[in-house]
Amino acid sequence: SSGEPYRKVPAVYVGATPAWLVLSLLWAYNTYVRHAASARDLHKLLTWVPLVQLANGILSLLYFSSCPWDDTAALVFAMLWAVVAILKEPVLLLCLLLIAKGWCITRTSLQRREMCVAGSVVALLYAAISINLSMDSLVSLVPMVLLYLVILADISASIYANLRILKAQLLVLRSLGVDPTTTPVAKKHAMYSRFALLTALYTLCEILIHSLFGGEHGDYYWLYHLLHTTMELVAALSIGYTFRAQPLNAHFQQVQQIAEELAEQMLPAITTVEVKPEALGGANLIAWRPDLQLGGPSDHEGGGWRGAGG
Repeated sequence: SSGEPYRKVPAVYVGATPAWLVLSLLWAYNTYVRHAASARDLHKLLTWVPLVQLANGILSLLYFSSCPWDDTAALVFAMLWAVVAILKEPVLLLCLLLIAKGWCITRTSLQRREMCVAGSVVALLYAAISINLSMDSLVSLVPMVLLYLVILADISASIYANLRILKAQLLVLRSLGVDPTTTPVAKKHAMYSRFALLTALYTLCEILIHSLFGGEHGDYYWLYHLLHTTMELVAALSIGYTFRAQPLNAHFQQVQQIAEELAEQMLPAITTVEVKPEALGGANLIAWRPDLQLGGPSDHEGGGWRGAGG
């Protein structure tokens, strides 16, 4: 029958959907409860990754289970599934791009040009995926593949730039006699080294899976979904674990705390005294102005400085 290639696909999402639910709960707990003090805007944004995948898993289960889509409920499921399927890839790639650029990791903000370029490319990718899903032809694949390559090149260049900067910081710390392993710089360098490897593996697996199946909905269509979903789960686990909210270096924090305590013991106590402006003038005193500058020659009368009572 026409629905034969899709018959086994729901079984894939029966197993994948609970996995995405568990990942969503674990990420939310780690970000908003366990390490809330270390969580940044990036960690909160990354919460959408398992949530979007969870929504995609639920709708994929409903969509493929309702094959051959000959009633109203099936059409509603198909419409919702298409919306989430189109939205999923741009969201995932945008999150990868923000991680690669070091937002909230190696720098607190991005340049406006970077934000505009990234937003434009992701928006174009969204449009390209929409066209490809509606046309389902080889011609519609061309702009989508080109945009994937542009985003991949941007991610690769950003990872390389961060690794180069972090490596330079490690060399400077070592030249100053500081053990780099006691600083967050070493931790971040290890994170981006791992991220570079994971990104390369993810890209290779993506190319391999699409090359093997070529978009054909044959008898092994369920295997395509199984491999692709498994790849996404492993990538989310690996990258998420690497960039989870966490104190970057516990030993470094302990060293900082000891240094602050020693500084408090060694430095003398500072006492602040507030003096009213009228107390700064008087007999045999130099007149002060409100801007705390000494009085000029015009303030000198009769060979002496004019005081408050002069």
